[in-house]
Amino acid sequence: MDVPAVRIAAGVHEVALGETFAVTVTRSWPADLVAESWDDETLAPLLVHALDVDRRESAGVVVETRRFRALAVTPGDVRVLPPLFVATARGGGDEVVVTGDALDVRVRAAPVIGDDADVELPGGLLPRSRSFGVWLAMALAAGLAALLVTHSRRLRRARVPLAAAAVAAASPPPPEPPAEVALRALGAAEEHVAGDDPRPLHDAISNALREYVRAQFALGAPEWTSDELLAAASRHGAGLAPGLAPGLRDVLAQCVLVRFARVRPDAAARERTLEAARELVRATADEGPR
Repeated sequence: MDVPAVRIAAGVHEVALGETFAVTVTRSWPADLVAESWDDETLAPLLVHALDVDRRESAGVVVETRRFRALAVTPGDVRVLPPLFVATARGGGDEVVVTGDALDVRVRAAPVIGDDADVELPGGLLPRSRSFGVWLAMALAAGLAALLVTHSRRLRRARVPLAAAAVAAASPPPPEPPAEVALRALGAAEEHVAGDDPRPLHDAISNALREYVRAQFALGAPEWTSDELLAAASRHGAGLAPGLAPGLRDVLAQCVLVRFARVRPDAAARERTLEAARELVRATADEGPR
């Protein structure tokens, strides 16, 4: 009797960070068994976008093939753990459990721009000798500068009370809460929901969330990219508030897939991603760094 089997294969063994690659999952089982539903989370820590599913039955065996476009967000050796496949007999009975092999992919780090760039050195020293005309011009300029300094001091003494009042009146207002800033940015992004290109919307969402996380939770820096923040959020929360990490991973994963894997979600899916970002901000507005 045939037994169930599962196999994960990648089209490459090594990729550059930010480069997408093909992943195929093949499952087979006897037709008298019922296979457990597939879960894309099995391919974690890869971000995947499902392309198609093909299922065929021949000689009493069902073969299911799933194809994905995948992306790794951290450099180094990335491992997808051995997949688990569970099937049960029709009408009930004992479960049949099998595992496949792990998938290993080497991800090369992006090159650091500027490491090998030439360094511009300071210019040469000024010449020691100067003509009499140059020295005379410098002396006259110094005298004129002294007169201007004296005059400006007198003017400042007369204007001190007025200047102090002006400074007090121009004191900046208190900083706007990060949640309000993020919600305003997400509101402005709504104009891109119906556009032909999904990237402007998802770029705006990722930018708003990246700045919100930096300001609200003191995580990351302004120069962090969305995939760097996604990698941090994937490391078991990485110091994020408990209510932030899962939702942040989901929203940023969609943004990264749109940018790198050229995924083109429809208008309804874009609206769901935007609303998920809004809900994430609202739900964590009263939280702070852990």
